[in-house]
Amino acid sequence: MIRFVFGICILLFMSGCSAVRLPLADAKIEDNRFSLFKEKFFEAWGFESEESAGSKLDAMCEDIKNRGDLYGENLMPVSFAKIKKILDIAGLAKESKVFKNAITVRNSDMRVLPTDKPLFKNPSIAGEGYPFDYLQNSRIYISTPLKLLYTTPQRDYYFAKTPVGYGWIDARNVAFTDGSFEELFRSLPLMGVVNDKKALHAESGVFVERLNIGTLLPQGVYPARDELGYAVWKRYAPSDNLQKLPFVMNDTAVALIGYSLYGEPYGWGGYLDNRDCSMFLRDMFFNFGIYLPRNSAEQAAGYVDIEKLNNAAKKAYIKANAKPWRTLIYLKGHIMLYVGEDLAGEPLVLHDAWGIKSFKDGKEGREMLGGIVVTTMEEGKGRAWYDEAKSSILSKVLGIKQIY
Repeated sequence: MIRFVFGICILLFMSGCSAVRLPLADAKIEDNRFSLFKEKFFEAWGFESEESAGSKLDAMCEDIKNRGDLYGENLMPVSFAKIKKILDIAGLAKESKVFKNAITVRNSDMRVLPTDKPLFKNPSIAGEGYPFDYLQNSRIYISTPLKLLYTTPQRDYYFAKTPVGYGWIDARNVAFTDGSFEELFRSLPLMGVVNDKKALHAESGVFVERLNIGTLLPQGVYPARDELGYAVWKRYAPSDNLQKLPFVMNDTAVALIGYSLYGEPYGWGGYLDNRDCSMFLRDMFFNFGIYLPRNSAEQAAGYVDIEKLNNAAKKAYIKANAKPWRTLIYLKGHIMLYVGEDLAGEPLVLHDAWGIKSFKDGKEGREMLGGIVVTTMEEGKGRAWYDEAKSSILSKVLGIKQIY
């Protein structure tokens, strides 16, 4: 079902089956884009008002209240009384203000409520159930700056501001920071991850964490937590999987990063340490000093609107104006990267997707993609399950946006 591009074969041949290596940027050059990138990355260590923090917490609680019937990990209905207990814990947290800077000391889930238990919509509905846990907000990586705002009565979760939004984080995964700790982070060269999910080891050889592309560490050290809950810097063992940011950016370098993640399973909100559509693109451009927001609509903000064009006109516009490896293509709830055309002249996109709407015997379903793939925007056209209006990605495209 999925169409492959000749370029994929070339790129994979170039990179081989082992580590992908990218050139370093000139250390003397730091353009405005990278300055903005660093500003956004460290933003959580800035000022945060109680009014803003409280409203974010309240909004998340209201979102869950308005979701209707929800189901647990056993795919059985969860009573509202049980959900209300968690909502009440979140509400009580507003009485326990923290407002301290912190950092993640391991990869962590950012949750809508202070629990690791999932809440799904009715799993019998197409596009619901696993993996669409409505309490999974995002995945954040080790060494991410945070502002801890509130804590639960048992102090087992913190409500935090992060570079990708707000949410609840397991208290064991964070450590308080002070001015000297933060200053060292800002002053050292910043390092990005070349190959996904390779181990980081301490200087002693002890395993620390699996590093994802999209992780940022200061050169030579990683954050750990002392017995009092404060952050300390520890030295990591030399690693050829870390390079100075920003990496040199060109089409080939972007493609190598993209295809190094090719085939990774889909992970709603970073579930199981995988990625969804916007997280994939955010991580993909991270090493180049391009700061993309976590949400697909925010990533596409300012797009050129082509919604009212018919499919033929949309396709022609994209082929004429989109630039391979530089153009985002946006539809409500989903975002993709344009990578060129196939041999038949069909526009191709690289994206992280669960599936395509399908219709069999009048019933909606999903034709599975299940992860990071390259497809056309009319993937499946001509198949029995394909519906021109509802299966076509192209028909839902709202616009395009150049990244750089």
